[in-house]
Amino acid sequence: MNMTARHSGFRHGAADAHKRTTPPAQLQAIMQAEPFTRLLLWLASFAVILPFLIAPTSTALTAMAATLGLVLTYTLAAYVSSFIAGIKTILYFASQYGE
Repeated sequence: MNMTARHSGFRHGAADAHKRTTPPAQLQAIMQAEPFTRLLLWLASFAVILPFLIAPTSTALTAMAATLGLVLTYTLAAYVSSFIAGIKTILYFASQYGE
């Protein structure tokens, strides 16, 4: 039996099923939301686990808030710098073409 004839009806795995059925615009929206969703899941898991590990006193809550601020700062730094670079690029090229 020919190898191509035997596998001509081969269907891709379940991992690729969403690529065939989901519109490209929706896939793009899902991929853009993934980093923020992952961040929210991490924050939610820490919010659930931390009270069991640390007694919720005012000092501990202040330390956790400061840590959360640092985590958010370093996490969002790449997004903010890319956004600002995009705005600078748009403004720079807009003035170049208008001259």
